[in-house]
Amino acid sequence: MTIMRAKMEGQVVDTGLKRLWTAKAGTGSPLWIPMTGAINTTLVKEVRQARWLEAVTPKFLARLAYEMSDDGVTWSGTVTGTGSYLGTEGWLYNDTSTLLSVTTDQRLFVRFGAQTANDTGSSDVEHALARMLLAIKPVVGGTLAAAEQLVFSQGTTTRIFHPLVGPVSIADVGEHRASLKLESGSGDVDVIPAFQVSNDGVTWSDGEGGGADSFSTFGSSRSSAGTDYGTTFTTFAPTNVKRLVRWGAGVKNSSAGKNETGLVSLRIDHRRTT
Repeated sequence: MTIMRAKMEGQVVDTGLKRLWTAKAGTGSPLWIPMTGAINTTLVKEVRQARWLEAVTPKFLARLAYEMSDDGVTWSGTVTGTGSYLGTEGWLYNDTSTLLSVTTDQRLFVRFGAQTANDTGSSDVEHALARMLLAIKPVVGGTLAAAEQLVFSQGTTTRIFHPLVGPVSIADVGEHRASLKLESGSGDVDVIPAFQVSNDGVTWSDGEGGGADSFSTFGSSRSSAGTDYGTTFTTFAPTNVKRLVRWGAGVKNSSAGKNETGLVSLRIDHRRTT
């Protein structure tokens, strides 16, 4: 089993000094220039920015922006710009109580950068040197993942639970989301993200009074090869709160028949809400 874990309580991202330029267009058609790599959105809810500009040509303008991705490689093309376009040299601080809420087009990864544009009266390529400091509001959370795990049904349309990641303390799980991939299915297998809770790590249940070995499902099911990526988080609130939670796959036949199998990869993102 391959397991990935990540946990963080906030960070400051320093882009270093980078050259920015425009596409000879105004603020109605800005140029998007990424300045950071992919950052796990489990740990990014709100951001405060400080920005430095130097060597600015007379008609250069820029503002903070971000873009989302499902996998950290292919980016959505939906760029969300925030704040006003400015070309003032020196430091500009977002030092008020207002934080940038990173929620538009929410996916698994985010990268930050600048939207650049020409001020009125310029049709040239404008330039500047820029540096950004991004203070990410502290978030306690984590990511767990298991790759290409064999799961199977019992030949019926009743799901059975296959634990894949965890356990972790419920204290760190105020909300969660799942990304699930199914491959090499035998033809009639159906899988969905699921979880169980426990006080002792031995006896597990759904947290809803379903008894030993019961489980709760959430998210979307798959019966064909492919991946469902997690987007927005959902509240984690079992009726019977216990100490531990683990996640896995609920597996069944799409229609009753013979036992079915497939390979499941599961990524779980979780974080506190307070």
